[in-house]
Amino acid sequence: MIHDSSAPVRVTTNERAARDDSIPQLSLVIPCYNVETYLPVLLRSLDAQDCDPAAIELIFVIDGSPDDSEHVVAEWMPRSQFPVSLVVQENRGVSGALNTGLEQARGEWVSFSGPDDELSSNYFSEILAGAQSFPDIDIIVTRLIRVASSGRVVSHPLDYKFADRIEAFVVDLHQTPGMIHLAGGTIALRRIRVEETDVTHDETLRSGFEDAQLISQFLLRLPEARYLIVPQAHYYYHSRADSIVATASSDYARKLPLFETVYGRLLDEAGDTCPAWLANVILYDMYWVFRQFMQFRSSVFALDSDANDRFDSAARRVLRRIGLSHIQAFRVVNVPLDIRSAWEAAVDPAAVTSVAIVREQDQTRSLSKIAYHTGVPDQEAVVSRGGERSSLAYTKSRALLYFGRPWAYENIYWVADPDNLGDISELHFSSPGCSFFADGSVFTTRDAGRALQKTPPRPGPPVPGPRPQTSPPSGRAVRARAARERRLRLSYSLAYRLGGLLGWRKKFTDAWVLIDRNTQANDNAEALYRYLRDARPDINAWFVIGKGTSDWTRLKSDGFRLVAHGSKKHFALMKEAKVLSSSMIDQYIVQPFPKRFLPKTWSYSFLQHGVTKDLLHRWWNSKTVDHFVTSTLPEHHSIAGSPSPYKLSEREVTLTGMPRHDRRFRLMQEAPSRQPGTHRIVLMPTWRNYLLGANTGAERDQLDSFAESQFVTEWSGFLNGSYLSELSQRPGVEVILLPHPGIDTHWKDLVVPPGIRRVSYVGDDVQEILAGATLVITDYSSQAFEGAFCDAPSVYFQFDRVEFFSGGHIGSPGYFDYFRDGFGPVCEDRATLEQNLEEMILGTHPELAEYRRRIERLYPFQDGKASERIVGEIEARLRPYGR
Repeated sequence: MIHDSSAPVRVTTNERAARDDSIPQLSLVIPCYNVETYLPVLLRSLDAQDCDPAAIELIFVIDGSPDDSEHVVAEWMPRSQFPVSLVVQENRGVSGALNTGLEQARGEWVSFSGPDDELSSNYFSEILAGAQSFPDIDIIVTRLIRVASSGRVVSHPLDYKFADRIEAFVVDLHQTPGMIHLAGGTIALRRIRVEETDVTHDETLRSGFEDAQLISQFLLRLPEARYLIVPQAHYYYHSRADSIVATASSDYARKLPLFETVYGRLLDEAGDTCPAWLANVILYDMYWVFRQFMQFRSSVFALDSDANDRFDSAARRVLRRIGLSHIQAFRVVNVPLDIRSAWEAAVDPAAVTSVAIVREQDQTRSLSKIAYHTGVPDQEAVVSRGGERSSLAYTKSRALLYFGRPWAYENIYWVADPDNLGDISELHFSSPGCSFFADGSVFTTRDAGRALQKTPPRPGPPVPGPRPQTSPPSGRAVRARAARERRLRLSYSLAYRLGGLLGWRKKFTDAWVLIDRNTQANDNAEALYRYLRDARPDINAWFVIGKGTSDWTRLKSDGFRLVAHGSKKHFALMKEAKVLSSSMIDQYIVQPFPKRFLPKTWSYSFLQHGVTKDLLHRWWNSKTVDHFVTSTLPEHHSIAGSPSPYKLSEREVTLTGMPRHDRRFRLMQEAPSRQPGTHRIVLMPTWRNYLLGANTGAERDQLDSFAESQFVTEWSGFLNGSYLSELSQRPGVEVILLPHPGIDTHWKDLVVPPGIRRVSYVGDDVQEILAGATLVITDYSSQAFEGAFCDAPSVYFQFDRVEFFSGGHIGSPGYFDYFRDGFGPVCEDRATLEQNLEEMILGTHPELAEYRRRIERLYPFQDGKASERIVGEIEARLRPYGR
């Protein structure tokens, strides 16, 4: 082996490279950092290449890697038939390593490979054959095949480029601008053109767009934007959660330079007119950021106000430069109309494609939900059927939020269909304020997509992975899966038949099914059941809960008609149910059995677990809700009002108050007057999504780091501190700990001082506890609203504000501002918490009067009649609209 110590980087070559001074046809650059585990797979695929080894030069760049990547390559080099160079340098990042490799490359062509990927055995020979057959081409593209960690081949959005193609073919991007290419690992560039065009990898970026930027610059600097595809050269890209690309893709703050600078530089280089293919490259990359706003949880929601402002401004600026025609012609991926409309509105709010689409049919109420997009909210439209004006039951303008700002609006119309025909062929929309697509005709979702030509080409048949285990499931596996499906279907079929034999079907006819959680009750569904049992015996009410739970025993002894959650009886009950009502909206509640065996035929009433103060539209908009309970005016307007990010309108949302408040109101009325100076202080820490694992029902798996988390450390420190210990010993002071039910079972080992009483939603009378509260200590829990119902102020212990609102939770800050609207002071450390708590207890806090004024005007209904109102609203939704 020969070592060149004079170079600014340390270069070692094998004997084949040392004695061969001819110019290779192709140089392959492989950047390496912390990949010793994965390198052997790539090396084996290199050993298996079927080309002349002398034609290929391999350049491994060890980029300051702290592991044994260098040793793995160095040990393999002597055995390789290829000329191999091993370059070791200080860490410069992936782009820096690739640039070093470019500087070292001697081949006519230069290509790149990830160190944790692998190449088909004909990879090099296919590239070289393509270069020989098409001598006027300066860029060659191979086929990327994405492989999951399980070994299964996963489709890629750009697979359609290779559909039904076997032979090499040339792509002219001016003629077919949808054939964009962005993956740097699947290109070979003519090296002399690289030098002439002066393209390099941008070492300032860590965004995942570095490859696409280099490829786009290279194409822009060529006389023609053309490249050759060699579809038989397969590059197996192994998707890994810990890869540099995956990490960069999930850190959306790293995308900001793209929006602010990089896209603009590419557009500048393109000149006065943006070519369609470049518009497609930029829109494709932007799409994956915008798509994150449709997810339940994403780190995009962790962007701070300044970053959101900058993203918002930069994105609008880029879209205006790309232009409306390119946005409307974009179909590299099937962009949802929400995103497409937002992009259109950024260019011109008046130019949004307003296509009327029927989204839902409410057969029970004889209503059709039709929606269309505009660039301004509350755009009025006239709906007619066969020339006659149709009656509008409800309207709503849903704001489409990106980077915390409204970009466009979906206008939702619930149109009365008194004959319940569900026929949209004669419906027509018109408005003086906007121009409707297709002259206001109403489309189904599928027909709208076709009419707008927004669907990308088909990807073609799947291709096999690099090894046999990645091939499609064997016949035995397919037969086993089919057998399991038959057994499952038989099980549910027998449950239904059993229901007929045992009289369940008759017993459950038109049932109202109530459930809080599968593991516990003691919430709004239990309260509503009690009302139905006592005041409305004409309603066939049943309560569902897990058999064997402590609440099952309690409710059974109290005369409840119980059905075990997940049982055959539960299945039979849901087959006959007219109403499902719950304080929860988790999947195991709203769809307790597989939809293919038990489609929704009931009306779902969401009683809520508490007052909603945060934005939860990303979660709730994915659910089908027929009735939705709210308790305060700000809450009601934030959800049902226009514009708001919720799809829910007055059709679903009612201001009634919660059922559990009825008993608490009576308890408050019946309670004796509290003596001055006496206090009941209720501590109510809420759960954190980042602390718990998978959701398999009401129970959540616990993370191994739970006990060492900041949450446990801070709350334990406060609970076991000298101040709270002394406070709990004061005459007339009662301190009670009531953890959120989602975290209670994971905190059993918490040590609580003798003066503090720990209670639970399971087995304790939470309503009685809260009815006597004089002060609530919580963090982000809506239970502060429960305390406010009882005229009790709060103190908020928010030591992890940044992490809590970092996108891991399903909500983000909404209309409620803890400082502006809260019922007590916000504290970010224990010392401040203890100081404010003492002032609240003594009545000396300077803002106490303001907190009491906020509490006083919070609830419009405090009369013990919430359950009565709710039942009336549910029944109204079981009748056709207007009857």
